[in-house]
Amino acid sequence: APDLPSSTPPLQNVLNAMRTTDTRRICFTDSIGSFGAEAPRNDVAARWLTENPTQDPGSDYGRQKRACRELMAEFTAKHNGDSRFAVLPGVLHANPVWGNGTTEYALDAMLAASRGQEFECPIDLDVKLPMVFVDDLMCGLTALQMAPESELREPQRLYNMPGLTFTANELFREISAHVPGFTHHQKINANMDKFAKLWPDTLSPDETLRDLDYEPEVTLPRMVAAVLNAHSGRRMTSRAGFRSIDTCAHPSPAHPSPSQPRKRFRLFCNF
Repeated sequence: APDLPSSTPPLQNVLNAMRTTDTRRICFTDSIGSFGAEAPRNDVAARWLTENPTQDPGSDYGRQKRACRELMAEFTAKHNGDSRFAVLPGVLHANPVWGNGTTEYALDAMLAASRGQEFECPIDLDVKLPMVFVDDLMCGLTALQMAPESELREPQRLYNMPGLTFTANELFREISAHVPGFTHHQKINANMDKFAKLWPDTLSPDETLRDLDYEPEVTLPRMVAAVLNAHSGRRMTSRAGFRSIDTCAHPSPAHPSPSQPRKRFRLFCNF
């Protein structure tokens, strides 16, 4: 068995349960964090990871992903498993919360724009990063999960989930088309900038199109509009809820005097 980092025992438990129940198929989400400095910058295929198994991904996260691939390859070889891998770029969505990874700078920027705040960009403005909008991602993952084995021709059934690629400058120009007053300045976060420059600029779409008939549809303008509209909708809902709340402890006179102000609770909401 491969030398496993501490994060992989849960996966081992899943594979043990699969063997016990004679379940063959598992779909695992890998990451662009698996690619290190040796990887091609443009249109890199997911199979590059299987063709270069000893490359250094440059992070513990990438090494954990590699250990998971090794574990699942062993499951496939020894137990006739049907392991499938989806290499995800940065995931974009219109939800109100997210993590604090490198690619999430894009979500932070759109939230700041929706609030009328200046955005502090933590990475180089001209570095490209691959992303995918969640609607496209769900289509790609479903296609990978449901595809017949005979149609999956990539080594270890490892596929990119391509979407769109942009620089921070390109994103900010599109945001400004929707929010003309949007402003930003740069304050480099050394760790985030390091990984932004380490990972590939673009992922190859060819293999997923050939084997899964998957092709992303969401463009940069469509993505920005969807996220900004979602933030705006939540903000309007919050304001409407604030206006509707009247929590007087006791009935007030029909025309309260200045000495008898009408009492209301205040809401403080972060969206």
